[in-house]
Amino acid sequence: MGTVEVARPTRELPPPPAGELALQAPPEPEKVVPGGVLMRLLPLVMLAGALGFVVVLGVRNPTSWLFGGMFAISTVGMMATGGGRGGAARTSTIDESRRDYLRYLGQMRRTVQEAAAAQRASAEAVHPDPEAWPAVVAGGRLWERSTADADFAHVRVGRGAQRLATRLIPPEAGPPEGLEPVTALALRRFLMAHTVVPDLPVALSLQETATIWLEPEGAAARAMARAVVAQFVLWHSPADARLAVVAAPEAVAEWEWAKWLPHNAHPRMRDGAGPRRMFTPEVDTLRRWRAPEPATGPPPRVLTDGAADSMGPWACAPSVTVLRVGAPAGRRATPSVVRLRLTADRMERVVDGEPPVPVGVPDRLPTAQAAAMARRLARYRPAGVSAE
Repeated sequence: MGTVEVARPTRELPPPPAGELALQAPPEPEKVVPGGVLMRLLPLVMLAGALGFVVVLGVRNPTSWLFGGMFAISTVGMMATGGGRGGAARTSTIDESRRDYLRYLGQMRRTVQEAAAAQRASAEAVHPDPEAWPAVVAGGRLWERSTADADFAHVRVGRGAQRLATRLIPPEAGPPEGLEPVTALALRRFLMAHTVVPDLPVALSLQETATIWLEPEGAAARAMARAVVAQFVLWHSPADARLAVVAAPEAVAEWEWAKWLPHNAHPRMRDGAGPRRMFTPEVDTLRRWRAPEPATGPPPRVLTDGAADSMGPWACAPSVTVLRVGAPAGRRATPSVVRLRLTADRMERVVDGEPPVPVGVPDRLPTAQAAAMARRLARYRPAGVSAE
């Protein structure tokens, strides 16, 4: 199998949306201004006029009752409808204002959906699904992140809800009794529906994390650990990032595929087959790798599965992250430890003494795919680095 040199490609990624979107306030209902004393007395005057018809024209005159009754009925009808045409006009104005505002929210909904789609495209371009590794390699994006990139050592761990990158600014609203109820409720539902974008990639910075526990130990934790390792070795060159595996004898078979990764080669030590693989069942072996300090290359991240509790000189060392399958028995997590509790379809962040915080759905990578990826990467070397 020939060796292929890989030069770091130029990154061309869709930018995420940004900025703010200020929303207009819903219309206020028209305030009814009470009339003066004469307006309030007008119905009584009109009823008195109806009675005057009867008195003037005579009680026995049918015409007096006809005109007086019509006058009285029109007065009562005007009182019941809130002042005649004025009440109907107010209702029509309110209905038109509602239609205008709901039409405005519809336009804003399309704008926000476009921003959410752009945010999703950007996030998935930076952190695609772990099972999409063949497309990453075929697209010439292998090892594209450098130590100068803001997302160096960021790895995807799953999918979950995140805030919309375009900040929605709600309008300043007065007291609830001063709001038009239909449009105010529509605005509230709009904000609740679009402030958060569901099912986006969730990433974790290994630069800022000393230790990660994937618990409980089992199939879900190992599937996610494989996904994290895949993200780490796909985006980061062995010249900038290395990987050491400490697997107990009962877990060695789960991680044999990692020996194919160029990131697993020791930068200085060699054996009969070439660069020594940083793969061991013993934590003490890490001490021999660590001292004396490797002459070249970065310190590796350490994956442990079933190993002893102590990572010796690797724990808390600069640029080192310990990814542990399962939690150490009888040990409490320090604030620097990121604990992720996993099931097949749920991931939570666990902090001692606090309720678990839902994160989303954990990533997973089958062993067969991880092995295929490792064998594919085995032939690649960073440009300018000897394969011997």
